[in-house]
Amino acid sequence: MAPLSHIFADGRSAEGDVVIGADGIHSAVRDSLFGQIAPRFTGCICWRGLVPREALADPRHAEQMMAWWAPHGHVVHYPVRRGELVNFVAHFDNDGWTEDSWTYECDRAELMQTYAG
Repeated sequence: MAPLSHIFADGRSAEGDVVIGADGIHSAVRDSLFGQIAPRFTGCICWRGLVPREALADPRHAEQMMAWWAPHGHVVHYPVRRGELVNFVAHFDNDGWTEDSWTYECDRAELMQTYAG
């Protein structure tokens, strides 16, 4: 397979054997490889946040990365800032979401309601 090449907006270029596109719904990588394709919502939403260690019911959850799996989603959390905080990402399949945003702020109750039980 021939190397892939790309010319950036500032005129610089790069060549490589592999391209990893982890740049989201407005992906420049996807556009450069396949042309402009209108993004479509897949039904996957994520909440992201930081929780102080002392706010956890069980502080042992701040000691290592953990993943919790369920039929329609999962939660991954891991310690940051020397274990003072826990970063979490809570994924859930939901066709009802309509807003296109990486920075939408929601009320904590929305997350708690989704993961109740």
